[in-house]
Amino acid sequence: MRQHTIRKLAAASASLGLLGWFALRSRNTEANVERRPRRQDNLPPRPTPTPQGDTVQIPTWADRVIQRVSRHEGNYWSQNKNRDRCGLSFGIIQWAQCVGNLGKLLLAMKQDAPVQFATTFGPHWQELLTVTNATGGEAQRIRPVGGVKLWQEPWSTRFDTAGRHPTWQHTQRQLAFQGHHFELAMELASTLGVDTERGMAIMYDRAVQQSPKALRSIAAKTNRQLENAKTTSFERAKHFARNCALNFWRKAGPRPNDWSSRLVWKPASDGSWHMWSGSFDLYEGISKRNRNITGDGMLTDNRVLDTPGQALV
Repeated sequence: MRQHTIRKLAAASASLGLLGWFALRSRNTEANVERRPRRQDNLPPRPTPTPQGDTVQIPTWADRVIQRVSRHEGNYWSQNKNRDRCGLSFGIIQWAQCVGNLGKLLLAMKQDAPVQFATTFGPHWQELLTVTNATGGEAQRIRPVGGVKLWQEPWSTRFDTAGRHPTWQHTQRQLAFQGHHFELAMELASTLGVDTERGMAIMYDRAVQQSPKALRSIAAKTNRQLENAKTTSFERAKHFARNCALNFWRKAGPRPNDWSSRLVWKPASDGSWHMWSGSFDLYEGISKRNRNITGDGMLTDNRVLDTPGQALV
């Protein structure tokens, strides 16, 4: 699926005369949780291009989509220090430790600058890769490294240093486009018939924030709800976004099996119930992000995908 989509993107880009499309490395990342919104004038600066790694020219519209979503997530060196009970989350789309995203980013960083990686992360750099890429579940991936949690010193300073390195800023931007989040956004766009830049921003924002399994289920539900309705691409994207938020809203109190170690239901002021992750109200946060993207003047409503959403036009 992924390589098929990449080939279609490359072929379509060639038809437009875009240069610099090369073989993309496949990396698997997962979902994350809600972050505090960033100001519009606090966009991450573009890093200086470097020769390391497999580089691909990111289309202008996709670059705007990534910048728009990263505005909510953070800068290249931003760190969420376990406020959502997911360990350390880091970078422009907050690759999270608990679900394995941080480990995938760290592997890519090591690939792009191996000597610098060992120097920056110190004597326990190999243990850092082992722990953050552990396959035994979340508890295994958020273990201390070198006896210290990753959201504590000296790791906080090391990650701050890494985020300011131009090579690894380039790594983050490449992974944001080449990784599973963007691939999932393309898949959701295909499922829903979404083909505009603003619609893709909604798809990508949700792919960064929620799990693939949940999003595929919500997309199927949205299609069933709109089966007999005459809707535009943007209307379908908005309906999907609303359903994504409602996934964390309940009119009545939760059932006993609705709880997990990280996610809890709390009553809201209007009598409904919202799901929280640490200090984040997921329903309110996602609803706000949806509104911000819907009205963002930086994004265009131009058609950027060829139906069914898997090739650039």
